[in-house]
Amino acid sequence: MKFHHILWDFDGTLFDTYPETARSMEQALGERGIKIGYQELYDMMKVSLGKTMSYLADELGADEEVFRRYQQIRRAREVQPGVCRPYDGISEILEKVIAGGGYNYMCTHRDDSALNILKAYKMENMFREMVTAENHFAPKPDPQGVNYLLDKYGISRSDAVMVGDRELDMGAGKNAGIATISFWDGTGKPCTSGLYSARSVSEISGFLGF
Repeated sequence: MKFHHILWDFDGTLFDTYPETARSMEQALGERGIKIGYQELYDMMKVSLGKTMSYLADELGADEEVFRRYQQIRRAREVQPGVCRPYDGISEILEKVIAGGGYNYMCTHRDDSALNILKAYKMENMFREMVTAENHFAPKPDPQGVNYLLDKYGISRSDAVMVGDRELDMGAGKNAGIATISFWDGTGKPCTSGLYSARSVSEISGFLGF
């Protein structure tokens, strides 16, 4: 194994959540008569949910009630069987990391809904610790959440890698001084700024040394 401490993003890296995220937002907006296409939402949300919400508020008049409704719809749907699934082969990589004496961590902007989805697939025990929005760290690409994990567990930066699908993830890893693997699932605009650039789960496995 090239690295013994793997820091994973959640959406678009461990789980294919963006389709349901975009559908939930499209429904919430539609209920208020705000029309925007699914694909446009999908493409924007793959770059940044925060920037998407700012655009919807500033340009289309979406308010806090719309975003609360979006969260309500999303949280109800995404724990249903088969709605948000882990990418094929991801759970096997997580298991290989543990079997090789390594540790998996999560560093996501999501709230505790990430844990709910993991529990639905019995994957919650594959992580040593999960940093979520509940920690109230500065958002990526600020390295605060990454540095918290590195410092808490005394992890050598040369033995850690950040895996994610967005520039925000790569920035957080780079700003913390660790290696990065960018993952593109073939949809939306690819992020290729990682030290390593994977276009399949099997390529992630290869970069980790499996």
